[in-house]
Amino acid sequence: RRPTAPLSREASRDRGDLAQGGAAPASAHRLPEEPSMSPTEELSAQVDKVAQSFIKQYYKMLSSQPDELFRFYNEHSSFTHSEGPQNVGRAVSGVESIKRRVEELNFAGARVDISSGSVDAQTSANDGVFLMVTGTFAYNGGSPQPFVQTFFLASQPGKKARSYFVMNSVFRMLEVGPAAAPNPAPPAAAAAAAGGAGLGAAAGPTSSMRNTEFMTK
Repeated sequence: RRPTAPLSREASRDRGDLAQGGAAPASAHRLPEEPSMSPTEELSAQVDKVAQSFIKQYYKMLSSQPDELFRFYNEHSSFTHSEGPQNVGRAVSGVESIKRRVEELNFAGARVDISSGSVDAQTSANDGVFLMVTGTFAYNGGSPQPFVQTFFLASQPGKKARSYFVMNSVFRMLEVGPAAAPNPAPPAAAAAAAGGAGLGAAAGPTSSMRNTEFMTK
């Protein structure tokens, strides 16, 4: 019978643990590490969260408490609301002027739907956030119309929580004209479109950031 080589102290302990139903060595359970995001990816994710949280708060207040909408702005802010392609928007600046303009627009009960629209955001100057929103807007009792709105959220320094105010907002309601005939798609693109025809529309944004403040005090 061939003699066996003696086990080291560590190997003996591991064999004893397994024989008694104990855990295997830690190295046997080590999971592969997930790749970490680059600084650019982390910044992009953070900006997207700020944008999603802001629009959720902003449009909810626009519909339910439009008389409080001015709290998103301050004395350095500008606000423009236009309807139709030929209407030149009148910009107003400062909290009181914005408050009066919002009262004139009678937003109470308005419906904003961005589930079939889009939200695009970028980081901007001095840690600000630039974003563009598309969707449909309907006054209380009115028919939905497509709209586009852009915001610049300026960072408010000197506060413990991340804080922004709306420096600029430009809203334009778009007119719905006759649909133009689409250009014929190449065969490959047509086949891909047919394969995805049963996909449903994407849901609207629902994320929020509890530690992000947008309204001025």
